[in-house]
Amino acid sequence: MNRWITKAALVLAVCVSISGCSMLEDDTSSAASSQASSAVSSQAEDQGGVVKPSVLKISYDSGDSLNPYTAQNRLNLDLSTLLYSSLVRLDASLSPSYDLASDIQLEGTQCQVTLREGALFSDGSAVTAEDVVSSMQLAMGSTAYSGRFQNVDSVGIQDGKMVIHLKSADPYFVSTLDFPIIKQGTDESPVGSGKYVYEKDGVTAKLTANPYYYGGEMSMQTIELVHMADQEAIQHALEINMLSFYVTDLSDGSTPGRFAAATKQIQLPNLVYAAISPKLDTTETSAIKRAISLAVDREQLALQAYSSYASAATTPFMPGWTGINEVEGWSGTADSKTAQELLGEEGYQRTEATAPLTKDGKTLTVEILVNEENTARVQIAQLMAQSLNDLGMSASVNSLPFDQYQTAIERGKYDLYIGEMKLSPNMDLSNLLSDNAQAQEQFATMRSGGMTMQQYVDGFEENPPFIPICYRKGMMAYSRNIGGVEGSSYADPFHGIESWTLGNS
Repeated sequence: MNRWITKAALVLAVCVSISGCSMLEDDTSSAASSQASSAVSSQAEDQGGVVKPSVLKISYDSGDSLNPYTAQNRLNLDLSTLLYSSLVRLDASLSPSYDLASDIQLEGTQCQVTLREGALFSDGSAVTAEDVVSSMQLAMGSTAYSGRFQNVDSVGIQDGKMVIHLKSADPYFVSTLDFPIIKQGTDESPVGSGKYVYEKDGVTAKLTANPYYYGGEMSMQTIELVHMADQEAIQHALEINMLSFYVTDLSDGSTPGRFAAATKQIQLPNLVYAAISPKLDTTETSAIKRAISLAVDREQLALQAYSSYASAATTPFMPGWTGINEVEGWSGTADSKTAQELLGEEGYQRTEATAPLTKDGKTLTVEILVNEENTARVQIAQLMAQSLNDLGMSASVNSLPFDQYQTAIERGKYDLYIGEMKLSPNMDLSNLLSDNAQAQEQFATMRSGGMTMQQYVDGFEENPPFIPICYRKGMMAYSRNIGGVEGSSYADPFHGIESWTLGNS
């Protein structure tokens, strides 16, 4: 029986977001954010323009739930990592380590979980396997977590242990088990076993250290919560130390301006890619697909469209992911010479140096579809079109409002379209391969151990079922008087908070 800790192959279930996620606010939240921003400015002026906080202050949306399975605001979902424990915690490479689990055995399609002994919820009651199974069932029905569990066939309890049966082998399934665990039957006001407990007294909200937490004492016993869901207000509050910590996935396609606070980029599992029309996605056209992929300068696209807030995709998977530690990917820069040679072998020729490529009198044309609301993706489409035109193709961009963009995709009216998908922690590409039987088979073969990860990546490069462009990055911003902020990731933004310290700015 193989321990899950050993390195194997790959995967990641999906939360599809072709249009990108956005922070949800209602009119009440926006008004409250503006009032909070005004209060921040007034208090800062009373103290000479800079506030030196003695307590950690984090923004949240008071109009949204703190139930991790119904919350919609990213701020509140991030807070759930403080309120609720998980079976495992993930580091920046998406490698799992035990949290509420004391042992996990993964063999083929069966995963068996043993819980930590003596773990208690914040009300003093014991954490049981029934609570974990109930929480996983809630996760499987939620918007935020359901995508990662598409491969789960059943979940239950056997001899006091949690047993999960998968539909097909997935050597990185354990990384999906960082879902929040809440006490069964407390959906309305969830009880967790995390580092902190939520408390509210009138309009004042805070987190206090959980006295029953099994992981030791917190260096900061109290964290103040400030209702502030507007990004501009949050940035201003950070600059004058009225907020201490903020994480954003920059899902609107923007890149942050200059911050007075300390900042750190966080790698996201958000893949920006070019989907290939089924009419181009055949064995006969594999050379054309590869030529398009070779013509793409991923490093330049990431730099120009997202500033420094994206990493070139040199494999189909997130840069830094544990599954590709020893894998050699393709180049992040363009290789136009090889692309031209491939097209030449396919019979595409130029009558003169500046003429378009033709075959049997037909020009090789490519239309790139993109939704006009996302300026970064529009720029990617335009830069790709320019590269393909330089190669000799006749490339153009069709930029449409999102609803029309979706309709065009559904009707297959594109050659390529620029999309984005947030992959789950096990890097499952299944949803991106759903229309390509050969690609699905190759992915399943790799997951079951029938080929190495290097073989899979090499085969992907030869005949790409889609064109990976880049993986976006988010940002963590925090007050310069916080010490010990290290190891944070999108999956665990408050990593190591038990030893964080507050000093003078």
